[in-house]
Amino acid sequence: MTYALKVEGLREFLAASDAAGPATKKLVRDDLRRAVEPVKVEATRLLKELAPESQQRYGISVRKIGVVSVEGRKRKTTGDRPDWGTTQMRDVLHPAAETELHTVVANLEREAAATFARLFTRRL
Repeated sequence: MTYALKVEGLREFLAASDAAGPATKKLVRDDLRRAVEPVKVEATRLLKELAPESQQRYGISVRKIGVVSVEGRKRKTTGDRPDWGTTQMRDVLHPAAETELHTVVANLEREAAATFARLFTRRL
C-alpha cells in the first residue's frame, strides 16, 4: 500500500526551476520540503509511540523526477527485527501520510503561491 499525491506538472516545474539557476532551485525545493514537513513530524511521533528506544530519524527528499518523499535516514542494519522496515511502513509512515494528507495539500497550494510571488517579485 503506497500513499502518493500526484501533482500535475511538478516534474516539469522542477526541471524549469533547475534551469533557472541554483537560487531558484533551492527556493523551490525548500518550499516542497516545508510542505511535506507535517508528515515527517507525525511519523516521528508515531515511531516514538511504537519504539521509544529507536534511533531512526526521518528526512525529506526531493528528487528530479518530481517525487517528494519522507524516508528513513538511518542505515539499514540486521538485527532482531527483520520485519522492522515493513513495520515502520505499515505502522508509522503510511498512517502519518494518511493523517496529514489534507495538510500537505494545503501546504503545497500555499507554498506554490508563495514561491511564484517571490520568483516574480524578484525578477521585476
